[in-house]
Amino acid sequence: MGLKENAALKLSVLLNLKAEGATVYGEVNDYHFSINQIPYGNATVWQLTMLLDKTLSTDTQINLKKTHKINIQYTALDITPTYQAVAYNIVLNMPMSKEKQVNYFNNLITTLTNMLANEGISNIENCGLCGVTKEDEDVEYAVYKGLYIKLHKSCIEAAYEEQRREIEKENKNIKRLPISIVLAFLGAVVGIIPSVISIFGFGWLFGILFAICPIASFFGYKLGKAPLRWYATLIAAVCSLIVTALVIIIFGLLIATAANATLQEVFADAELGLGALLGQALLFDIVGIACAFGYISKTRSGKVSK
Repeated sequence: MGLKENAALKLSVLLNLKAEGATVYGEVNDYHFSINQIPYGNATVWQLTMLLDKTLSTDTQINLKKTHKINIQYTALDITPTYQAVAYNIVLNMPMSKEKQVNYFNNLITTLTNMLANEGISNIENCGLCGVTKEDEDVEYAVYKGLYIKLHKSCIEAAYEEQRREIEKENKNIKRLPISIVLAFLGAVVGIIPSVISIFGFGWLFGILFAICPIASFFGYKLGKAPLRWYATLIAAVCSLIVTALVIIIFGLLIATAANATLQEVFADAELGLGALLGQALLFDIVGIACAFGYISKTRSGKVSK
């Protein structure tokens, strides 16, 4: 069990709710909700989410915020043309003591659901995957992608079957990993060319050019069609850092040869600033690595693997 799953289980026990994976979920006054951890600055906080058919009135929102310290952030969800929902997102400002946490949550959810009922706001009744109502199949509440929503059993099975096929496809592509590693290294070599031209051709450097190296390395890896998993970023990072360091060292060796000095003396020379250049190059490599990691995190295959 991971850290998020363990935290969700503990919170569900404390609040007398249920947990599935990293998601806590429950029902109060016929309103269904889920609770998940989200990043908040340098920490993580619990966020309550409900999918409903419309927003609260402005007066009620002001009352909730001022009187009850409940601040709602709305997100419109257009899953399908027939499934349009409003996501109520509320960051839970949980007190330190467990007893106060229970009281805080119970007061919040009771107050909120009473307000929703008073304004005639309803849960979304359609399936969250297909967006329609099937005469021959009922929709049931289930946890899906961190949300506690109504789904057809057949739609859930179809969604997971599609994900299973994606994972099987990735597992077959693991055989292409050696090819992707070679192409990642070649991509790093291609990506370093603008920096090489800048250094050797003009004697100056834009540090941002080094960010191209890991990005090119990642796309080289991708060209090899190996799975886009966490180690794809690691491979691109290692290849780009090696190539970057080699280019700076070769540049230093050329200067050392021309000056009849050692490589160590060249790097120690503050006027030449090769040490600073190497540090700057590696720093912008990290920027490119972060871009590659962000791309993987947003891709379908990366999410399926997760």
